Amino acid sequence: MTWYLCTIGKAAPRNWELCKQVRLYGIPGSDRARRPRVEAGDRVLVWQGGQGYIAEAAITGPARIPSGDDEAPWPGHTYRFAYVFPIEVVLEVESPLFLAFSGTGNKQVGTDFPKGWFQRGLASIPEKAATYVSSLLREKRASDELKAK
Repeated sequence: MTWYLCTIGKAAPRNWELCKQVRLYGIPGSDRARRPRVEAGDRVLVWQGGQGYIAEAAITGPARIPSGDDEAPWPGHTYRFAYVFPIEVVLEVESPLFLAFSGTGNKQVGTDFPKGWFQRGLASIPEKAATYVSSLLREKRASDELKAK
């Protein structure tokens, strides 16, 4: 199993809702020669730009070119999104889990993810750091559920 970091842009927070509706994550870019190597069973951590981690999802199939705008409902549609892959949300938190970046702003505290990874649509990440974030998301969801009661 491989872990990935997926970023929903700060200027387009509604895109996560669209991902959940179509059960697909869209990879921005026009380079169709670089097909992502995601496969069923891989996992993604979803980062909302400017907010924090908002979800974990399981990848349920390989990346493919979207067949039409209905499979790329985000602004720019198939012109902007070269690939999509199917997802199933495993967990989602009520409020984002923010992990700060180091004083120089280059790496995220607790994960050591370089800031540049958050500016891509998809980045492969180390399992140890990914499972760390996954456990923090589970704790946050449990805390959110207790607060709601």
